Amino acid sequence: MKRILPFVALLVLVAVVASASCLLTRHYFGHPAPATPAVKTEVFEQLNLSADQEQKIDAIRAQFTARQHQCMLLMQQRNNELAAAILADRADSPRVQAAVEKIHEAMGDMQKATLNSIFAAKEVLTPAQYDKLLQLTAQQLSAAADSPCCH
Repeated sequence: MKRILPFVALLVLVAVVASASCLLTRHYFGHPAPATPAVKTEVFEQLNLSADQEQKIDAIRAQFTARQHQCMLLMQQRNNELAAAILADRADSPRVQAAVEKIHEAMGDMQKATLNSIFAAKEVLTPAQYDKLLQLTAQQLSAAADSPCCH
């Protein structure tokens, strides 16, 4: 029983971090509709982008969306590996721990892709717009830290 409790806590933590990452990326970048190249998300609407900036941000978002899709597929694959390890080993084992580490790496890749997209916007935005983007990003991260799961 002592070994199961930390494992369950770790699984809950993984689920919470994955959910927060998905919410953050959805909030800032959304999912562009395939037939609509200039889809705005709430955050970019707050930046008062010019038409040229919107076009360049859309290109950044398209790259991010492709990377996000790769990360999501990898996370699903890693979750499947963890599920198989749990069923096969029926306990916290080196194989289970290795699968959890692979999930953490995939989640980290998703977070890095999100941040890289935000930082890539610097080349497109004015200094004031970029500062506002960073402020909105920080607010969202702080809001996630204040969610009920963390208290």
